[in-house]
Amino acid sequence: MHGMAWLSLLAPISYMKDEEEGPERADWLQPMRRAMLAENGVGTVDQAMMAALQIRYGSLRMLGLLGKVLLIDEVHAYDAYMYSILEKLLEWCRVLHIPVVMLSATLTEEKRIALMKSAGAKACEAEQAYPLITQVRDGEVRQVAVSGTAQCGCYLFEPVFIWDDPQRLADRALSKVDAGGCLCVMMNTVDDAQRVFKAIVERQSDTQVLLFHARMMAMHRNAVEKQCVDLFGKGAQERPAKAILVCTQVVEQSMDLDFDGMITCIAPMDLLLQRAGRVHRHARTERPQKMAQPLIEVLVPGAAHEDAYGASGAVYPPWLLMQTQQQLPCRVSVPDGIRPCIERVYQHPKEAQEAWLSMMFQNSTMAAQAKSCELPAPDAERFFGWDNADGVFCYEENDERVAAKTRLSSPTLRVALLEEGQVEKAANAAVPLSVAQDVLLHSFAIRAKLGEGEKVSTGNGALRNVILVCKERLPVCLGDVVLDYDDTLGAIVRRRKEA
Repeated sequence: MHGMAWLSLLAPISYMKDEEEGPERADWLQPMRRAMLAENGVGTVDQAMMAALQIRYGSLRMLGLLGKVLLIDEVHAYDAYMYSILEKLLEWCRVLHIPVVMLSATLTEEKRIALMKSAGAKACEAEQAYPLITQVRDGEVRQVAVSGTAQCGCYLFEPVFIWDDPQRLADRALSKVDAGGCLCVMMNTVDDAQRVFKAIVERQSDTQVLLFHARMMAMHRNAVEKQCVDLFGKGAQERPAKAILVCTQVVEQSMDLDFDGMITCIAPMDLLLQRAGRVHRHARTERPQKMAQPLIEVLVPGAAHEDAYGASGAVYPPWLLMQTQQQLPCRVSVPDGIRPCIERVYQHPKEAQEAWLSMMFQNSTMAAQAKSCELPAPDAERFFGWDNADGVFCYEENDERVAAKTRLSSPTLRVALLEEGQVEKAANAAVPLSVAQDVLLHSFAIRAKLGEGEKVSTGNGALRNVILVCKERLPVCLGDVVLDYDDTLGAIVRRRKEA
């Protein structure tokens, strides 16, 4: 269950043409909606979170959760907007007796307590042991420390004062692997990752260099992901002698990759620890002498202030980046040092009050936006569902005019890069499933906003929300950005349209 799962081969529900309610009934049971009714399901967290929003078909999603165990991984990774929805979902799951299991290696105490309250905890004194299992049942809290972990040792975090300089970063990355080894270079934005990759490739080294980010066409992304697992995974049979993977946060979580060293842009400390989990992840008999220790070099600006972080400051709150930078260099033992290291960064500061207040105001604003489209609090005595004092009102799932969404982010467009003949097929009103699948494999998502009344070529039918771009007509303008093809990258690049 995910945003493109409608391409599955599930057949739509058929209905008799003379049935008055037939079309509406079929709409309720479209493949993506009835997927929640399956006995078992795997998908993005958004699919479950939509059950807690005032959207059409939301009751069907809530029904799909009944009788199941809801398992949510990497629960630390959400912003204030998503947490508000997640906490409301926990409240409903508690009243409907839906067991929920949440997992995280780097959850802060503040977020842990908030989740405990949403699960109905009467008292929320959080234990400091790590690792820790916390159970909330019928209002009672039980916390059990776990002895023994799969990973032990320590990570070394050192600041490197290379900021917004792809050429110097490329030289440093290549020097790290000149005697062998596999290095991960992780940037916070796709644009930065592309620039660093180009700078490394242009140096004509004998090192194998790969690029992996979320703006790749679906077919290329799947291939690169498989290649990364084959080269750097636990059972890799083809691990190269010298290699550099330039990537974004797609490698930060969930992917089981093992590198000898890492250079990363600064991020909040809990996420730096997630990234560090890809360094010396598995036991290997030999590591390159220059990377014998699990060292994470963190790219930071020369001075830690609110305006110093550029594009990274738009991805993460600048205050958290400042707090993290002040902790560097540091040595973090695993597992004992993880919790205190994270809490030091998230504690209320004595300095930088303005940046902290800015972050708190932004978090409050995001939470308020989420609450405006959430379900009201559940009533344990009555299943009132989606009605309210003003009568039934539900947002449409894909209505771009309202904020009934699971994520609060900049507008995105899905673009398919096609041959001219493919564009004509995709623009046809009756698009066969095979054609739709092929078009989506050649698509990617970009952050861009179309101007009012701006005309673009879009598909029809199942592809009506996909913008169709002909390869031969590049570069093209889409709203506030320009798309072009870069021969060195072998991929589409995005740049801001000049005023």
